[in-house]
Amino acid sequence: IKPNSNLIVDEFQNRLFFIGSDNKIYNAIKQSNVWNTLVLNNSTQCMGTKIGVSDGHVFYLGSNNILRNLYWSTQSNWQDVELNTCRVSPGTTNSTFDYFDNKLYYFGTDGLIHYAYWKSESCPSFRLGNSKNLNEETKSISFSSTRKKLVVFPNPVENILNVNFAHDLVIKNMSISIKNIYGQVIQEFEIENSDQNEFSKTINISNLEKGVYFISVVEGHYAIETTKIIVQ
Repeated sequence: IKPNSNLIVDEFQNRLFFIGSDNKIYNAIKQSNVWNTLVLNNSTQCMGTKIGVSDGHVFYLGSNNILRNLYWSTQSNWQDVELNTCRVSPGTTNSTFDYFDNKLYYFGTDGLIHYAYWKSESCPSFRLGNSKNLNEETKSISFSSTRKKLVVFPNPVENILNVNFAHDLVIKNMSISIKNIYGQVIQEFEIENSDQNEFSKTINISNLEKGVYFISVVEGHYAIETTKIIVQ
């Protein structure tokens, strides 16, 4: 592992991601009680010591202070995309960005905080207009702990699944999404009064085939919290 770099567990994909000593991005996955470690061959040199991971997307700092995104494509290989709208402030290669609630936050070349999100093979970027211009010594981004608790029961489940979600976020228009292991959306459910800080919902999943699924609380296109369920 690259010295002073971070290590990320992506629960959605059950993989471990890290920066190798050769500045390449690696992942590790446990199969049949054996850990297999593979370099993501399409990754370019990682210039920083930090990566951000969400739902199989790996964000890292590439050359020319531009953030990059590695993701598993429909062609069954890793694609490496330069986020040309996400150029970070020069000289701030450590703790320059963070990934929170499916948004990528970073310091732009103007010294202000920007955020971006992955959408349909692109990554539009926006500036936080009320963020202050910070000096070099204070250019790091982190987030304090936020209450987000998704509880589903019973699990394993046969027909009826109970969902409870409590949070301290300021969000609206939430819904519930169920995906299969390939990331395909199988079912979606609207949530009434989703602007409240806690909700409970009972959903019928009797039409699902037996197997493993991932259930998420979603705002718009972004998964806020995800957990695994087993249908039997």
